[in-house]
Amino acid sequence: MAAAALAALVVPAGLGDVGQLVSRASTAKLNRRDGAVLALCRYRLSTRFGARLSWLVGIGAALLVFGVTVVGGEAMANRELLIGSMRWIAWLAATPVALAAAAAPAERDRREGVDVLAAIHGVSAVRLELARGLAAMVAIGLRIGLPSLLLCLLMATVGPAWRHLLLVPGVALFAAWGGVLIGGIAAASGHFGGARGRSLLAAVVLLPWLLSELWVTPGLSIPGGMDMMLTFLVDMSTPGVRGL
Repeated sequence: MAAAALAALVVPAGLGDVGQLVSRASTAKLNRRDGAVLALCRYRLSTRFGARLSWLVGIGAALLVFGVTVVGGEAMANRELLIGSMRWIAWLAATPVALAAAAAPAERDRREGVDVLAAIHGVSAVRLELARGLAAMVAIGLRIGLPSLLLCLLMATVGPAWRHLLLVPGVALFAAWGGVLIGGIAAASGHFGGARGRSLLAAVVLLPWLLSELWVTPGLSIPGGMDMMLTFLVDMSTPGVRGL
């Protein structure tokens, strides 16, 4: 009896519990490693000229729209202007960083030794590729969302504030949708297109859009899908509100 109690004190956990602790420690280490790889990929993408240009273009477009609204007065702060402005802000801000993300990122990492550094720390090529894609999604989502949110906040000072603030959740969802969609396509174009990744990205986005505008319906393209999602989210965020 005493021996059993002593054994329980010396070995409080069974082998199964020890295995669970080891598994949890390995998972935590893997999560930290994945987080570090994602942070590295995000940083490397943020240093590209296209990523920096996206911030300038997106915020500049938001300020320009706000300036036009201030000059035109409260009558200019309407739903059509806001949706059209956010549509253009999304594409103006997303295009430069998407092109940067599609510009042969794997070849650039090999040239600069990033893949070797990742392999030394136990990061596989597949995980590195996934981190590059996720970094592109996050970068594009932020560059779509923050200028659009800035525009909503600025427009709230011109028109009815509550109506524009209602748009904030919809704008956030639209930015997330755009980041996943455009970022995923940009990353795939860079992976499959290599040195011609930017050309592949342009073809994937523009050709279906041109064909759908000419012969089918505008919604059957990436720009058309973005427009439909933006309109849907604005309507969902402002139910029963006809004007902004």
